[in-house]
Amino acid sequence: MAVTYDLTKATLTFAWVIILNKPFYPLYVWYLVDADAAVASLVTVLSLPFFPAIPFLAKKSHLAARLALPLVGTLDTLFETAMFGHTSGTEFFFAACIMLAAISFLADEKLWQYAMAVLLLAHISGRGGAILVGRRSCNASQSECVLCCQSHGLYRASICRLVTAN
Repeated sequence: MAVTYDLTKATLTFAWVIILNKPFYPLYVWYLVDADAAVASLVTVLSLPFFPAIPFLAKKSHLAARLALPLVGTLDTLFETAMFGHTSGTEFFFAACIMLAAISFLADEKLWQYAMAVLLLAHISGRGGAILVGRRSCNASQSECVLCCQSHGLYRASICRLVTAN
């Protein structure tokens, strides 16, 4: 029981770090990109109520809380990627979700661990592994990427300028 409790404590620590940092995400975007992008990134706060539910869930079931964090993180990442596009770099948050799925379970909970890993890796493999190696999912040149992003709106253009500046 002590190991389960320790794993749940670690999960709750990660959840609280996300809860305390998520409201500041638009400020990070404002600093790194521009004010218009920060206004658009305010929608990321919509997923915030799901993260405080994890500590309440832990009172009922340690396993449910340990399952919930990578699941909520995955859904949050899918939402943000759908909102801001693949060039925004939000898919890198899948790496944290994969690590949480890898370390949050006991030996007799391997089935749950495998299910979380399959859920995450199915999305990554569906993207051709583009997020694992940090490349664009298309074969466009840098200038074509910027033009494409500009045609899809200011926020994506701002993020694309950030991504393609390197």
